[in-house]
Amino acid sequence: MSTIIPVNLEQELKSSYLSYAMSVIINRAIPDVRDGLKPVHRRILYSMNELSFYWNKPYRKSARVIGEVIGKYHPHGDSAIYDALVRMAQNFSLLVPLIDGQGNFGSIDGDPAAAMRYTEVRLEYISKFLLDDLYENSVDFRSNYDNSETEPVVLPAKFPNILVNGTAGVAVGMATNVPTHNLSEVIEACKLYLENNNVTTDELLKVIKGPDFPTGGLIIGEEGIKASFETGKGSIIIRSKTHFEETETRKAIIVDELPYQVNKAKLIENIALLVKEKRLDSISDLRDESNKEGIRVVIELKRGASFEVVLNQLFQMTQLQTSYSTNMMLLDNMRPTLMSLRDILAAFIAHRKEVISRRTEFRLAKAREKANVLVALYVAILNIDEVVRILKSSGDNETAVKALCAKHWTIDEELELLVETISNIKLLNREYKLSTAQSKAILEMKMQRITNTEKGQLVAEIHAEMDIVKECASILGSEAVLTNVIVQELNEIKAKYPQARKSIILKNVNAVYAEEDLIEREQVVVTATYSGYIKRVQISNYRVQRRGGKGRIAQNIKSEDQLAQIFVLSTHDEILFFSSKGKVYKLKAYKLPIGEPQSRGRALVNIFDLADDESITSILPLKSSDAENLIFLTAQGKVKRNSMSDFAYVPANGKVAIKLNDNDALISVKTAQNEDCIFISTRDGKCIRFLVEDLRVLKSRSSEGVKAITLGKDDSAISLSILNRRILSPEDKAEYMKTKFFERIQNPENHEEQFVLTVTENGYGKITSSYEYRITNRGGVGIINISTSERNGKVVSSFKVTLSNHIMLVTNRGQVIRIEASNIPVLGRNTQGVRLFSIRAEERVASVTEVEEVEDDDSETTENCQDDN
Repeated sequence: MSTIIPVNLEQELKSSYLSYAMSVIINRAIPDVRDGLKPVHRRILYSMNELSFYWNKPYRKSARVIGEVIGKYHPHGDSAIYDALVRMAQNFSLLVPLIDGQGNFGSIDGDPAAAMRYTEVRLEYISKFLLDDLYENSVDFRSNYDNSETEPVVLPAKFPNILVNGTAGVAVGMATNVPTHNLSEVIEACKLYLENNNVTTDELLKVIKGPDFPTGGLIIGEEGIKASFETGKGSIIIRSKTHFEETETRKAIIVDELPYQVNKAKLIENIALLVKEKRLDSISDLRDESNKEGIRVVIELKRGASFEVVLNQLFQMTQLQTSYSTNMMLLDNMRPTLMSLRDILAAFIAHRKEVISRRTEFRLAKAREKANVLVALYVAILNIDEVVRILKSSGDNETAVKALCAKHWTIDEELELLVETISNIKLLNREYKLSTAQSKAILEMKMQRITNTEKGQLVAEIHAEMDIVKECASILGSEAVLTNVIVQELNEIKAKYPQARKSIILKNVNAVYAEEDLIEREQVVVTATYSGYIKRVQISNYRVQRRGGKGRIAQNIKSEDQLAQIFVLSTHDEILFFSSKGKVYKLKAYKLPIGEPQSRGRALVNIFDLADDESITSILPLKSSDAENLIFLTAQGKVKRNSMSDFAYVPANGKVAIKLNDNDALISVKTAQNEDCIFISTRDGKCIRFLVEDLRVLKSRSSEGVKAITLGKDDSAISLSILNRRILSPEDKAEYMKTKFFERIQNPENHEEQFVLTVTENGYGKITSSYEYRITNRGGVGIINISTSERNGKVVSSFKVTLSNHIMLVTNRGQVIRIEASNIPVLGRNTQGVRLFSIRAEERVASVTEVEEVEDDDSETTENCQDDN
């Protein structure tokens, strides 16, 4: 009858679960830091070594290995053991595979390996360096699960396999994840540690740059690497290695290498899904052209798509960029320990010192034993007659051994010196006594060997063993010699396996993308209407027409609405939005709604938090500029000068830019240098030009400014431009104007001459030299700029223009025309101009914009626009 023992349930659960957890940690999931192997991997390699499945022998069936491992050492499921074996043969899982496999061992696409009855294996040559010296008492052995066999507790391991091939495992309450590292770099790190066991992480980073993954890829930044090396934990960003291909008919991103442990098939499937869901809308085709030569995934792009933007989107949304979390939890003296790189190197070096010391002691004992046997043979040869007599007279072996041991044997001088060296004793009268082991060795020798062996040969053999004894004694007696042995063995491995780095480390690259990194940098036309609708359209939607053309529809707008501004800029440029209440808002161009030329756009009140009676009246694109000032102009002719730095930061809800009087409105804002001139034009055809320096820089953004021009009744300021301060005297101007226009503009000495375009609401306009506008004091009544006759109508805009650029004119009904500025005649100041735009009777020109040609970052001609204000 069994006895029932009452126990505390809580205590029993704690004890049993702790035992279970430690069993999983030690025997299943966490590898030993010394050889970098979990028990299953160690048992597989040991079994293959026992079966003599060496690198220079024929391949043998995997099932044979699995059966050996299960039957003798690892009584667990065959599929789990086979999976462990397969992983050690995969060159995309291990940086240095330990098993040479023949057959289907899986793929980077996640394909499973063939069944164990089909695949064949043998040890890779490098496994020899893990198993060498195994039978020279270099490591401890223990009994297997049923005490029928013995197995090594750890392998001798001549290189730190845990760093070279890494590991991954999940135990109970803990996990481990160690990345792979370059073999050559790891060996150099070991040598550096041997030189200085107080080596710092920064010093180690000079030789072991960071992880080196079997699939290559790009490692972004060093912060995660350094954290992993110092603490054992860190996050390492891995990015695919790619390149661009472009022909006349296609553009494509080619993926050459993948991040570690990324399934290529699933990656392609994920990209295809993102394209289907229109989250990636710039990809036209996707295919896998990978073969035995390597990975090649082709991602074809649509016309006009940006390589960099699409690639950044792929990095952000797919596994073309991944994060590898290191957690170097390893067994150190059978205790799970979070280890730094230096800790791992220290544990490995300590292991190697112990292995070499034990191996050396084993070899020393063997050499001495063999040397003593050779001495006994030498004694027997010198005294052959006496030995034969003793053997004949002895009744049995025991008697013979005793007789041989009791005898004082006379030896020659040469043997005396050898014996004294071997046994470290001083002989008297050249008399030598045999030990029991030596006597037994003589008995076991065939008489033929005793009689046929030459003394010279024996002396040579004894000397050879003595050399081994001296070498072993030197290793055991000197830490420096022991260290040198470790270095020599490491150098041997490095010479046999010189390994180039696969993963490239990019030090100064940001792995976290800002929103704009995912937006294509391209030129767009931004249009805004007076009723507050805005959009952006690709510049390619507009083509150049001749002066007097009919144009095309730029935007569908209501009859009571009209275009207020139009300009071209990059999607990454910032835009300042000035409201009717004198507030300013800031926005990146790519955040504006995208549309077609005929679309209306989106209401600005849905973009900014505007009051009910507030609207956006002026928009200023901020391109790369070293301008020092912002110049403000109101409809009542007030002007104000602020520092650019006042608007470096604008909160999302905006801030005050200028204080306005009742019934006044902000109509334009421009950037200017201190040495520039301000040019202001009015609706009634007046203009004024004065120095920027005439305006005081106001510290307060909420000031209302000062008078720029004295306006006539019902007149209002409509345009603001910035000119240089170059002028001519009346005499010089008269002489200069005699020169033909085309000769003037082609003469590089005349580069300071600028030109002002003036356009009226009925589609008439002209270009006038800046020399026609004299510099006056601020606040005057101005001078005539253009005749505002019934034919011309009121002035729409008047601003500085570059003759090599284009001009966009837009009517209040959305008709737009784009003409070359060089086709517009250059006329005097007080003239009527010529027809620029054939418009309908009910239409009026509402907006005029200069299209400026510049060189972008890729040295391709693009176009930017300035608005008419």
